[in-house]
Amino acid sequence: MSKGQVILAQQDEAIGLYMAGLLGEAAPVSREPLRNGDAPVTEVDGQPVPKWAHYPFQVTLLRTGGLTFALPDPYVAQVQPASKRGAARKDDPSWLVGVIEHHGRRVRCVDATGIATRFRRQQRQSPEAVVVMIDQHDWALLCDSVSEQLLDPVSVLWRGANGQRPWLAGVTRDQKIVLLDPLGLPAYLDTIGQQERSRPAETGPD
Repeated sequence: MSKGQVILAQQDEAIGLYMAGLLGEAAPVSREPLRNGDAPVTEVDGQPVPKWAHYPFQVTLLRTGGLTFALPDPYVAQVQPASKRGAARKDDPSWLVGVIEHHGRRVRCVDATGIATRFRRQQRQSPEAVVVMIDQHDWALLCDSVSEQLLDPVSVLWRGANGQRPWLAGVTRDQKIVLLDPLGLPAYLDTIGQQERSRPAETGPD
């Protein structure tokens, strides 16, 4: 096996372990529940479903580092080429990958891969990289590419009450798409940013 094949195998194993951890935070299920016509889905497998997911909902898929994240479309402010980023300031968290101006606001950009690695490793940027800005928040996610998809709430393993990842809403059953919590993710980024400012010697959040 070549060095490149070894690295790919290690990456695949890491992604597999990461997905297993996420699924461990989702409610256990034995089968996909059936939809009741056009009735809203407020609960799946005993777990509450967010209001934005009571009916089939459109998401923006963010592909990066072998993972696919999804952000509900109502919470996507804008998608722009990564080349429009400016440099981060010295007092910004070390794991920022730039900033971008949006309607007079300074939006901080983070590598979406960092969500999986606690920002201790950044994904190499592709020429087609874009940043996805989170609506009503000063955060944006850098990823390799984006696309659109419609998700059904019953296709998601929703995060259990004991989940340790506040940025996680759930994981789709078949495609293993990581569904981001559009409110929990910005709050999580705010929290770890404040933690790093209080520990300037560190290179990433705990």
